[in-house]
This record gives sequence, structure tokens and C-alpha cells, in this order.
Amino acid sequence: MSWYERAACRGMPVSLFFPERGTTWNSPDLLVAKSFCASCEVREECLRAAAERKDDWDTGVWGGTTGTERRRLGRNNYRRRAASAA
Repeated sequence: MSWYERAACRGMPVSLFFPERGTTWNSPDLLVAKSFCASCEVREECLRAAAERKDDWDTGVWGGTTGTERRRLGRNNYRRRAASAA
């Protein structure tokens, strides 16, 4: 079974995790999305997937983080963090 098949967000509307442009990162929808991630057993795998996919790095909620949060630490830092958690 893949990490995505075990993800807490499986079956949830994609729009919840990929909001429209201009949505503030403290909006109720994004807080709900991040709450799913907080209890997810595959959070680190999700972060690793975001680090490996350049097109999704800056968008959406991955592993409980927003694009802004991921940019603060940088892609390489996330790769190392995700690899050490595996």
C-alpha cells in the first residue's frame, strides 16, 4: 500500500489542500487541511513527496506545511529532514 493510500487526507476534496490563489494561510479551510495532517501517519512521506515534486513545492498543503513554510526552510533542508525521519 502506498503512503497516499494511508493518508488522512485520502478522499477529501483536493481544493481543501490546494486553495485558490490569494487565500490567506490562516484561513479556516487551510487550518482544517493542516489539522488532517497533524494526525496523519504518513506526514513525513508526504513532505518527502513535496520535496521531490518541483511543481508542487510552492503550492498546497503537504505534510502539514504550506508553501510559505516550506520555502522558509528550503527544499534541501526538507529532503534531509524527511530522509532522517524515514
